Amino acid sequence: MKWLGVALLLVACEHGKGGGIPPGTDGGGAVCGGFAGTQCAADEWCDFAANDCGGSDGTGTCKQRPFACDDRLDPVCGCDGTVHPNACEAEALGIDVSASGNCPAEAGLFACGFKQCNIDSEFCQHSVSDEGGFPDSFGCSPLPIGCGGSPSCACLADEVCGFNCSGDAIGGFTLTCPGG
Repeated sequence: MKWLGVALLLVACEHGKGGGIPPGTDGGGAVCGGFAGTQCAADEWCDFAANDCGGSDGTGTCKQRPFACDDRLDPVCGCDGTVHPNACEAEALGIDVSASGNCPAEAGLFACGFKQCNIDSEFCQHSVSDEGGFPDSFGCSPLPIGCGGSPSCACLADEVCGFNCSGDAIGGFTLTCPGG
């Protein structure tokens, strides 16, 4: 039975935000953060639903830290201001992801919420959540072949939400889909 738990853990790390905990075993569920600064147990991390690191007195939920993560490279910005290899690795250290992207971008990358996209080959797809308690979503998508060596908002016009493009080839492009 122990190995089944490990297999489920690895699948959970690969297929979600990176929580790495099989369904039904997500930690104590206690409230954490807020002005009181309530901490989770040493083997847990504080999951802020909006990925806002508890800003504006936000609270989160304590979840069990993953005990194993895959080695997939999908850089994320943590609430500690550090870039981590993936969300599961951050959570294993007791750190949630930060949607504000307040981490310095690594060479060749640019901030896309809590993710970091490759400036030469990807654009940021940002979907704004209009449901309370659900965070905005962020993803790195490949630049269209039509962009060639000089991407611009014009070459992204046919992408989902291409009508709402910001950025440039030096700092990266973001397509923002409004909630609704």
